[in-house]
Amino acid sequence: MPMVRCPADEHYYDPELYDECPYCRKTHYVTQQPAQPTGSKADRQTQRVNPETAKTRVIFGDKGESFEGVEPVVGWLVVLNGKARGSDRRIIPGMNRIGRDRDMTITLDVGDDTISRKEHGFIVYDPLNHQFFIQHGSGQNLTYLNGAVVMGAQPLNDRDRIRVGNTELLFIALCDRTFNWA
Repeated sequence: MPMVRCPADEHYYDPELYDECPYCRKTHYVTQQPAQPTGSKADRQTQRVNPETAKTRVIFGDKGESFEGVEPVVGWLVVLNGKARGSDRRIIPGMNRIGRDRDMTITLDVGDDTISRKEHGFIVYDPLNHQFFIQHGSGQNLTYLNGAVVMGAQPLNDRDRIRVGNTELLFIALCDRTFNWA
């Protein structure tokens, strides 16, 4: 049976393994007509999986090819306060410009006018050394790391707290020396 898209239209999953979307817990609907399975259910060895312990399967397209031009995520910023509380922003390799404008790498248009429009700060991921850094940008308002003002580039560690304007962010690292996309 083909993978299906959940009602929230955000996730794909295998309906033979799950009765509902294991991510948002909504009952599935089929986005394409499923092929009729051959053989008995026992022959296909179909089994239900506990969504809490299941591993995610990566889908690379209809023919198994990888997508080109995709910037892999290396970490996230999670908004901890305000109207956007709980939302996240992806961090990609290289220099990530933070600001309210849509042309910033990390757009923080979260209703906080104390965040500079352009380059309030930068988060850098160095893919050769698998390290993160934070630095102040050209914005007038300050950037804080764990309560201390950021003036030059400083190392950024998993679970560090960042404040831009009146918005507090939690930094979550995906890539490090134990896992990276290299």
